[in-house]
Amino acid sequence: MTARGHMLGHPVQWSEGHGCWIFSDTGEIAYTPEMAGSGQFRRCVKCGLGPTPEGHDGCLGTLPESVVMNACCGHGNDEQAYVQHWDSECVRGRQALDEIEQLQAQRAGEES
Repeated sequence: MTARGHMLGHPVQWSEGHGCWIFSDTGEIAYTPEMAGSGQFRRCVKCGLGPTPEGHDGCLGTLPESVVMNACCGHGNDEQAYVQHWDSECVRGRQALDEIEQLQAQRAGEES
């Protein structure tokens, strides 16, 4: 039996031959422990955007680093969305998506 899951909304599976997770559709390596914290590197299945140069989810862009430690759009699964703050507070799901929208609007207001 092969372990299966999703990464960035794409189906992945454990590959005994590679000793790591691979994308089921392409066979490309999806994740190894050395890649931890490397950010997004494939297009999001929901928005179709690739990563920013910094490795952030394309649809999020760079959120205010004074507020957000890290975040994820959920890649089509709203329940997996999260925003982690520097004080270790973490909001998830719809609440996280709402906060992301507010932070993006705040960023857009500061840029104009």
